[in-house]
Amino acid sequence: MSKTKTSKRKNSHRVPTYRRPWMVIIFFLAMAAAVVLALLFLKPRSNDEPKSTPTTTTQTPTTNNSNPAVPEEETTPPEDSAEPEKTTQYEGEDPNTLGTLTGYLTRKGVDDGELTIVAVIDQYLHSSGYCTVTLKNSAGQTVYSASRSATPDATTSICDTFEIPVTNLASGKYQIEINLSGDNKQGKIIDEVEL
Repeated sequence: MSKTKTSKRKNSHRVPTYRRPWMVIIFFLAMAAAVVLALLFLKPRSNDEPKSTPTTTTQTPTTNNSNPAVPEEETTPPEDSAEPEKTTQYEGEDPNTLGTLTGYLTRKGVDDGELTIVAVIDQYLHSSGYCTVTLKNSAGQTVYSASRSATPDATTSICDTFEIPVTNLASGKYQIEINLSGDNKQGKIIDEVEL
């Protein structure tokens, strides 16, 4: 009789739900479905969709020549006349074949009461050249002028550094004009600085 009691206990013993393999599989399938649905609904909009709503315009009817329609003019940005004209260099173009010298400023800044200007000439000078800086105030008057030599570098030329004392100059905008000369060519760099 004791044998039947133990056999009944073994048959009545149940496996917990979390240990059943089909329950584990259903759980992982439900999690995967939740992730896929979240990705579909939370997917960011593509850039191809228009971001603004279309606007509608209404025209008012005009009576016989009482209010003639005036065509709208296209607005163009005003051209800055103070911007110096720069020589356009195209990719692959050799600046050494130009008839004039061109260049740009790599530094223009005030430190400890001195305006430091460093200019680079786009062309390689075969002999020493010269850079003459002229600093003009807003009235166009020359407040400083100096000359430095230009020495050839690897593919360009570099003007010696200009160090201009500015402690006695009034605050405001000043025009920097550097005249370049070398290899029987001339050129000019024009820029501005705020003191």
